[in-house]
Amino acid sequence: MLCNRVGDLNALALSERVADSYLPPAESPAEATATAAQPTAYAGAYWNAQTFAYLRFVARGDSLALASDDAPQPLHAVGDGVFQADDSTTRYTFHGVDAGMTVDAKDDDSDVLRLERIPADQLPVSNLADFAGTYYSAELGVSWTLAARDGKLHRTQWLFPTAILTPVFADTFTGALSEAGFALRFTRNSAGNVVGFAVATSMVHPLQFRRCPPKPRLDGGPIALGCESEVRIDR
Repeated sequence: MLCNRVGDLNALALSERVADSYLPPAESPAEATATAAQPTAYAGAYWNAQTFAYLRFVARGDSLALASDDAPQPLHAVGDGVFQADDSTTRYTFHGVDAGMTVDAKDDDSDVLRLERIPADQLPVSNLADFAGTYYSAELGVSWTLAARDGKLHRTQWLFPTAILTPVFADTFTGALSEAGFALRFTRNSAGNVVGFAVATSMVHPLQFRRCPPKPRLDGGPIALGCESEVRIDR
């Protein structure tokens, strides 16, 4: 099946429906009736520390939904603790209880990705001024400048419009590029000072950026141009 439309149309899910119309149904878990308590139990934020994968589930009345930058994506129960959207082949299987809960995300073309529930005491975000500065990736030859304004953390990159980062839990934010969303987690030294961050997308494993020391201007004021000899034009 080929498709030249992206966004709200899932070619893989459509092809699965075509197969369902012609092939005998496979053995599948019985449909489960979601109770009012189930969405409350599963709702929350989940994180994978190796890949920086981040998912947030919200309760919507007596059902569960996957939060996104657009409208939440409704999910329906397809088994005990197993949920799926109508237009997706990805299944979310929850294990455990309370703070020890995990969720496995699995679609037809990927391995299982397990995410752990973020404890409620990690959700508050530190002082945004701690994160302000310029950060540089030697691997990419790119610098990002972060600024705290109006209670929000703003990201600036050459040739890109300024964007706002969304806090998800302590020292961790999400944001969007033209290609995809990303997760960003700051790193600190033994004194607790922010010294860099790692950033990842669903297709890119965490890349390291290190904080640049401010460089003096001719008038004596500080200006961060890059990290010592690594300064170059962003590309």
